[in-house]
Amino acid sequence: MKKFSFIITGLLMCFYSSFAQIDYGLRGGINLSTIIGGDSKLFQTIDGKGATVNTQFKVGYQGGFYARMPINENFFFRPEIGISNRGVSNKKAVYQFIDAKFNRYDFTYIDVPLLLQIGNAEEGLHLFVGPQFSYLINSRKRLENEYGEIKNVIGKEPSKTAIFAVLGVGYELPSGINFGLRAEYGVTPIASGISANVFATQISVGYTLSSMSIYRRTHRNR
Repeated sequence: MKKFSFIITGLLMCFYSSFAQIDYGLRGGINLSTIIGGDSKLFQTIDGKGATVNTQFKVGYQGGFYARMPINENFFFRPEIGISNRGVSNKKAVYQFIDAKFNRYDFTYIDVPLLLQIGNAEEGLHLFVGPQFSYLINSRKRLENEYGEIKNVIGKEPSKTAIFAVLGVGYELPSGINFGLRAEYGVTPIASGISANVFATQISVGYTLSSMSIYRRTHRNR
């Protein structure tokens, strides 16, 4: 019994030691997204004079939680989970003979980035790189103030799953407040059988909530 208790105690101490090194926090901000690729022109519309209206960046939201696990002094595994709104918009369009102020596609995803963070975790400049796995939870098309569910995109049903390649840069202050800028490219098309991929730029602000990080910052200058 004593031997068993000793083993359990040792395992708990190891678990606590590993967990104590994990930082975690939250982040949020905006997405600037559009559709690129050979078939992106299919998302273009025409105005009341018959002129082509090119697709433009759509402003959306994004936010979520992250963890940060040390690999060594300057490399960290950073899994995240969050929600984001991407898509494409045209400021003026003709849709089914209706002259509208704008036409917009909205795609809302649950995102799971699995990133490698390179650089000082607690203070200073760092880089992000890695894949992101996303699941489409909502898609709709907006014309003026009218909304409609997107049952197809260019004649195809929107893909429920997507894979993105992520590359970004961040900066963290000693207080735990951090700033990030990321580029996300949809490796998988927005619908099967077409060459149209989502590209997004993320601008975010975050805060590291980990009690261990707060402890290290508090005692750093003592």
